[in-house]
Amino acid sequence: MDQRMNNDLLHTEGLAVGHAGKPVLSGVDLRLGHGKLAALIGVNGSGKSTLLRTIAGIHPPIDGRLHVKGKDIQAMGARERARAVSLVFTGRTHLGLLDVRSVVALGRQPWTGHFGRLSAVDLDHVEEALRTTGLHGLADRDIATLSDGEHQRVMIARALAQDTRLMLLDEPTAFLDLVNRVRVMRLLRELAHAGDRSVLISTHDLRTALDMADVLLLAHQGVAWSGSPAEALEQGVLARAFQDEGMCFDPRTATLR
Repeated sequence: MDQRMNNDLLHTEGLAVGHAGKPVLSGVDLRLGHGKLAALIGVNGSGKSTLLRTIAGIHPPIDGRLHVKGKDIQAMGARERARAVSLVFTGRTHLGLLDVRSVVALGRQPWTGHFGRLSAVDLDHVEEALRTTGLHGLADRDIATLSDGEHQRVMIARALAQDTRLMLLDEPTAFLDLVNRVRVMRLLRELAHAGDRSVLISTHDLRTALDMADVLLLAHQGVAWSGSPAEALEQGVLARAFQDEGMCFDPRTATLR
């Protein structure tokens, strides 16, 4: 195996993803090392969610190579995948009458024994996740009583408690107001930069992605482009992509008209 794949948390080459053998996104060449925040952007239907689910091992790739921590994701068992990759979906999750601490503790399932008993180590991970996401004051609250922003932080805390090196988030700021969008994005960037994990998110928030992401992955007309935000601006990639969608991209302000 190429030694580079062993050094990257996520490495894809010629990856094609889709459904029923029909690709919706092809040519995904991405290397994501430790300590990086990557933003996946593109219009609805461009394959963003499908790509995240494929990286998480939920959907099989149609073509190409996909390695997480140097290993083919499809060669991993369910528990091994859950210890390598965590995935946070869009929107609120209905979790009955569980309190915040109990929801975060669900992230420890890949690491607990057959009966799911939490060890002292597991409890330490839960408390650290609560602390990191600023949720200690809400730990005993019923999750159903939380605001959308608070709920999203709980889902991130659960993924943190899962203790994976690669975190995937599908539109984590989709239903949040401006303040909470910035707060969540700042938290994700800090999580990536502070440790030996990396974070890949899909988002429609282009301005924030350009400001905060280390790597951009653009899904456009069935093909993927990857590079730094600076490269995307210098090469005119964003301008060309959004022009095709009937919008004008202003590279000076990084906004759409």
